Amino acid sequence: MSEPKKDNMELWNAVCVTDPDVTKKVVINNVPKYTAICAQSQIKRATELWGSIGRHWAVREEKYEILDGYCIYTGQLHYPNGVISIHADIEIIFSFGKWKGRFNDDFTKKVATDALTKGLSLLGFNADIFEGKFDDNKYVAELKAQKKTDGKKNQQKKELIHDPDRQTIVNEIVSILTDKVFTNEDREKVKTEIEATKKGKSLSDSIISLKALRDTYQADQNERIEGFEGYDIPGDGELTEEQEAKELADRKQLEEPDIF
Repeated sequence: MSEPKKDNMELWNAVCVTDPDVTKKVVINNVPKYTAICAQSQIKRATELWGSIGRHWAVREEKYEILDGYCIYTGQLHYPNGVISIHADIEIIFSFGKWKGRFNDDFTKKVATDALTKGLSLLGFNADIFEGKFDDNKYVAELKAQKKTDGKKNQQKKELIHDPDRQTIVNEIVSILTDKVFTNEDREKVKTEIEATKKGKSLSDSIISLKALRDTYQADQNERIEGFEGYDIPGDGELTEEQEAKELADRKQLEEPDIF
């Protein structure tokens, strides 16, 4: 049996897009030169993917050398299933700009951070910055717009998840769906609404639709029960093994409905 095909771009695609809020433009002599990424945000993202630094991933074999006024740093970035060499250099005494002639405070920390940022970029972290996409104002504007949209959706989802009325509605719908008086057609209507939500229908719209279905079913329930007076209600008799198995499966699915 052949091994499943690996997606070599899986990690890259998961980390290549940068949140504009964790970047800043570096200006030299009043001219924007490049976009810098917040190193702490990279460490946070790596921790989300791999676990705690020092345990599941780490920089080891670090070395600092001083040569011609520069601090040269090298190290080994170890991460799950891999290791890469990282390096960077930095001036110890500034030789240009408004800080010319001044001592570069914390140069060891700065050079190590720079090397880590460059090393993570080799794995795809914040690749859009290193690919020059942040030089395109349109690209950055689209990222900000998408983040704003995603933020609204996440907030809406949180509000609905913690809305007591939401769970009440879901419980009532589950109760309605498991009521044997109702037909399979009735159940399909709610399942269709659930599927619409999975395919992108907004949560608020879904709640409104489910409320409407609930109210309709509750009104229909009284009419149907009245209509069944003196008759055998479908489903109240003995079920076949096949019907019992289907009923059990339906109830199990509906007890924990995957609506949102």
